[in-house]
Amino acid sequence: MVSHEDPTAPIERVNFNAYLEGELGKAGRADQQVGIIRVDLDRGDDAYDPAAHDAVMDALAKSLRELLQTDESVVRLGGNDFAAIIRFGNPARLQNFVQRLKIYLQSYLIVNGTYAFRDASLGVAVHPADASSAAELLGNAELALRTAKANPARRVCFFAALPDMAVHAKRITGQELSEAVDREEFVIAYQVQKSLVHGEAVGYEALLRWQHPKRGLVPPTEFIPVAEETGAIARIGEWVILKACRDAVQWQALRRVAVNVSPLQLTRDDLPDFIARALAETGLAANRLELEVTESAMIVDKAKTLKILQRIRELGVTLALDDFGVGYSSLDVLKSFPFDKIKLDRTFMTGFPHEAKSQAIIKAVLSLGRSLSMAVLAEGVERQEQLDLLRAEGYDQAQGLLLGYPEFGEPGA
Repeated sequence: MVSHEDPTAPIERVNFNAYLEGELGKAGRADQQVGIIRVDLDRGDDAYDPAAHDAVMDALAKSLRELLQTDESVVRLGGNDFAAIIRFGNPARLQNFVQRLKIYLQSYLIVNGTYAFRDASLGVAVHPADASSAAELLGNAELALRTAKANPARRVCFFAALPDMAVHAKRITGQELSEAVDREEFVIAYQVQKSLVHGEAVGYEALLRWQHPKRGLVPPTEFIPVAEETGAIARIGEWVILKACRDAVQWQALRRVAVNVSPLQLTRDDLPDFIARALAETGLAANRLELEVTESAMIVDKAKTLKILQRIRELGVTLALDDFGVGYSSLDVLKSFPFDKIKLDRTFMTGFPHEAKSQAIIKAVLSLGRSLSMAVLAEGVERQEQLDLLRAEGYDQAQGLLLGYPEFGEPGA
């Protein structure tokens, strides 16, 4: 089958990512693997007419249909850029598909007597061995493609065959992250936090996403660790704070906006000053900004972090302890730091309400929060029975897909 109704027209990356995610889902249900082959055609005659070149690419996209067998697809992503996908159970099918592509593309070098392409380079990555998500799979295939193009004698490169590829991938991602702010590639989605007393929205958490020009929407689990390791998180974190403040001040409803702060940011003495400038520049009231801090942010230099948090709180900004319950010294953190809210980690909702231990922990955290005069918010609420029981227990707030999916633009508009 073909993944695009009109293979002569370049497909948008966001649509391609959605299609690839669907293939990963089908493969998971059928206990199959998914191979993606990134294809780049090296131009031959540099004086080749652009209109004629585009016609050649259109013809190639159409003719590739004849090559496809069951559970195979090819899309043109634009320019000389193609991607092929195959779902398979036997690895020999992937090898066969790659070989068919290679031979066919080599036979397409001369079109209408014109030397159109020098050669074709192919980069291959496989799910789940090489990547767990569509974005990561596409990115790893692109890295394999770069290696294939850099070595004329090696026109086909498999990601798994490159032992240093993980290090290389991290290096490439770090370089791209350092430029992503300037290129305006980051976007923020807002997820609602609701009161369980009156059911209204009390705030929105800012969730950072990376709109990569080639890989599409990259989830934070794939780039935040690299950003923290390379130090790029400092500038990215400042962008998020400023952007969230600018957005929130435009909302019709005066809700609070919650922003995650990384451990690296909390080591910077100038963080309180930056937040003060962000509030002054945007005009957002300080009590409408909430910073979410994880316990891991405080284990390096506890005394210094406490001073920085106290300075931020003096501005009128509220503080929330995020992912409560997954660290080693959560109680000590609550005793030492001036938090206004506890966010119960979503992992405790997995067994709730059917597991007795989950129920006991959820009750205990609520009791702890009340004794310390802190609001308690339960994360990861996805089922109505969870929400009903949290409300019956007396929880203050909740957040999760049941209450609202992350939204781009003004939330609730």
